[in-house]
Amino acid sequence: MLSRLMLRGVVGLIVHVASTKVQIASPQHGAVLDLFAVRANGGINFEISIAVETQSQYMHEVSSKVVCLYINGSTTSLNCAAVRSGPGLLVPSTKWQAGRTWLHIELCGNSSVHRIASAPLMVHILEKTPLQLTSRAILTDTPAITMVLTLTLDDAHRALLLLGTLKEFECRETSIIREVLVVVPDSQAFALGVLESSNVCPEISIICESLLFDGILRASWNKYAVQMAIKLLVASHVVTNFYITLDADVIVVGRLLAEQLLPRGKAMFVAEPRSVHPHWWLGSSMILGLDTRSFENSTFGVTPAVLSTFGAQAATASLNDRFKEVDWQHVWLESWNDGSWWSEYSLYRLSLDARGLFTALHALPGSSAFCNAVWFQDQLPWDSVEAFRSPHCTFSLVQSTTQIRPSVIATSVSTQFVWARSRDANKSL
Repeated sequence: MLSRLMLRGVVGLIVHVASTKVQIASPQHGAVLDLFAVRANGGINFEISIAVETQSQYMHEVSSKVVCLYINGSTTSLNCAAVRSGPGLLVPSTKWQAGRTWLHIELCGNSSVHRIASAPLMVHILEKTPLQLTSRAILTDTPAITMVLTLTLDDAHRALLLLGTLKEFECRETSIIREVLVVVPDSQAFALGVLESSNVCPEISIICESLLFDGILRASWNKYAVQMAIKLLVASHVVTNFYITLDADVIVVGRLLAEQLLPRGKAMFVAEPRSVHPHWWLGSSMILGLDTRSFENSTFGVTPAVLSTFGAQAATASLNDRFKEVDWQHVWLESWNDGSWWSEYSLYRLSLDARGLFTALHALPGSSAFCNAVWFQDQLPWDSVEAFRSPHCTFSLVQSTTQIRPSVIATSVSTQFVWARSRDANKSL
């Protein structure tokens, strides 16, 4: 069967109904559009397909629904039309601004909790289309990933281990790393800014925390809540489709491989069950306004984690939309002091589950990229041999709360580098 729906005006959509999936067929992900041409055309022409297996399924699951276009994951830019309606979906031209714009479609009803969503796509709208994109334009032709590190001056000595091991593995050959974004307190930027000019590889950019919080960080906000929020809010500065969150305790022990970190073009995730940190999931459900029993099978790990740039923006958009009548960032951060202990990852997972987006953005990897982590003092000594020589291991960690000196870790790391160089030299003989 084929149902054809023209929703035109500022945005025109052609909807073909033939399967259970929702997909934006046009424009393509990564398309570069001229802002003036977009406005002269009255908007962006979309082609969207919604397919079902039977006519009965269409009548019961599709025809009564509305199809909604989301801009940057936010319902403040929401534009909907009934699937069976005639022309009528209008997006004012003022909503199409220059810059990276994430778009996705959701098929839902007024009372629907579980929505059907398309995979998001990014279009790059430019004031004037150049011959090629600028150096910070989002990369789409080849796998690329950004690394995000939250850092204070007190942890800088540990971060040197992270950046040193990253350079060892990723600066001798072609790397999937686009850049490293280091988010620092404003008052410490003058000192930590030296990282920005320390090396050509990896490329490091310093971001002041206040840029992520509308210029204001309140003293009442819990410092741990701020650090977790940063890992989501930083998505607005990321120019790749995915990014890896890091803490200063992380150590790189192997190459960053696209096939492991981005299986089937999606972000890998660790299926850590909710029972490990049940209070995080409860607090996240509460702040998102979800039934605490919803999505009980949802799982996600901890730092380091691979996040979708769009997914993180959609997660914070969910909070912005929920508290849009007030200072949403203040309500969000203050909730931690009121006993709603959420984490960035449980918020991220649940917000994407509620929108039907998670499986479009994430997939389980064939093997874990994280191994031999030391979280507590009684797990010492750290087995650097196992960490560096495990064939699928990319990241390890020695938590600062173990109170082990960075110089001790550095000695172990250096020993492994000497061994690896000797091995490689013998192979070349």
